[in-house]
Amino acid sequence: MKSKSTKQFRALFAHLPQDVQLVAHRAYEQFRADPSYPGLDFKQVSRKGPTYSARVGIHYHALAVRKEAYWLRFWIGPHAEYDRLLQQIQ
Repeated sequence: MKSKSTKQFRALFAHLPQDVQLVAHRAYEQFRADPSYPGLDFKQVSRKGPTYSARVGIHYHALAVRKEAYWLRFWIGPHAEYDRLLQQIQ
């Protein structure tokens, strides 16, 4: 399945440390190859809608919404912010 990213996602990605950007790129390539890969911990995180999370290294996560024909990546950041964001979207 194809994926797209929002302007917000791209801006957040650009502000990540270089090493985290590399890990995120590798995680994305792994997702494209096999979304069920255990290291991604890819899972639905909202009961209200099709919002999913993927682990990006040890301390970061990315969020995406499943659309009919693609994934829309809308957020990436550190775990502490991820926890706060999850409380808002659940």
